[in-house]
Amino acid sequence: MVSKKQQREAVFERERRRQEQRALDELAAYGWDFHPTKQYVRREGWVRWIQNYVERRQAEGVNKPWTYLTLPGKNALDIGFLCQKGLLERGGEGFQKTVAICDNRWASWVEKRIGPLIASSRKSLEKVIWQQQDPLVTNFPYDVINLDFCGTLLQNEGPRERIIETIRCLEEIFELQRGCGFLLLLTTRTGDDQFGEEAEAELRKVLLHNVDEEDEFRVKYEARYGSVDLIPCLESFTEFTQIVIPKIIARIARDDFYLVVERFAAKYNRVDRNGYPYDMICHTFELKPIGRRGKNVFEPRFPQKRRKDALGDYVSTQTADRASTEYRVFIADLVQRPIINVDQCLADHPGLIEELETEAKGLANWWERLE
Repeated sequence: MVSKKQQREAVFERERRRQEQRALDELAAYGWDFHPTKQYVRREGWVRWIQNYVERRQAEGVNKPWTYLTLPGKNALDIGFLCQKGLLERGGEGFQKTVAICDNRWASWVEKRIGPLIASSRKSLEKVIWQQQDPLVTNFPYDVINLDFCGTLLQNEGPRERIIETIRCLEEIFELQRGCGFLLLLTTRTGDDQFGEEAEAELRKVLLHNVDEEDEFRVKYEARYGSVDLIPCLESFTEFTQIVIPKIIARIARDDFYLVVERFAAKYNRVDRNGYPYDMICHTFELKPIGRRGKNVFEPRFPQKRRKDALGDYVSTQTADRASTEYRVFIADLVQRPIINVDQCLADHPGLIEELETEAKGLANWWERLE
């Protein structure tokens, strides 16, 4: 029979091991945060296209500060890099007009160092997005939304519930944007080692639907893989995911009358704490509201969150038809568009590795240099 003392000691030992593992995980995450592959994504996939977007916004006469929603992690290097490049300004009131953060572990830590902010949530995005009175939600729309997930976006925590929850979260983000043009930055682990049969089957349906129902997609898919069978595409789960996730984004965009432009698509390899290699994928999407021009591109189409069954929330038949057409063109192009292999790119340009490492290390504790 186990004594109460032994039970307490067992609980203490489990907690000690948990904290030890958490410390190791944080150390590993810190290393990857400053890795040249990650810095390449920040530079080429994020800052490059944010700068392009901000310049076009200003050229159309939009003078109010642009807003940024991010999942920053402990180091918030994305915010620091944007500040370093002069794209984000910290005024006398901090980032109160420009930056909102959502991080269930590091929000308070980050806010203490760089705040005050538009909003700061210590809940996961999947939970806070449904809380209509939360400042993070009431301050939608945002100009740039950076969903930099450390884990797997489409993972399986049950047969298919997690996939459905994630898609609903993305749908809600689009609804809260109210037809306003924006950039969506999406980074996630491919998750092939975490999928169960039912979850993978759910993703297969996404691809199979287009093979069966969309002629343009089917023609390009068959040209790429030699048949309409899904097996050749599934041989590389990363390749499969980089078709399915943009396809999901495009479907949501179609329903909210956006044209999708994929500005950046890349992948790079990482290794977990057990030495298991896996891929991270990175996409930058620009969402352009169909039928809007000039300054109106950067303003909400709808005065409030749209109720799809409500009078007055409709768009013209021409806009709806174009949304469907643009969707078909976008998903067909996914099959053959190039993906940047960041690891290969750095291997081909060794001097770039040192440059990116120096750039990333220069962002360490960047908030200490804020004016």
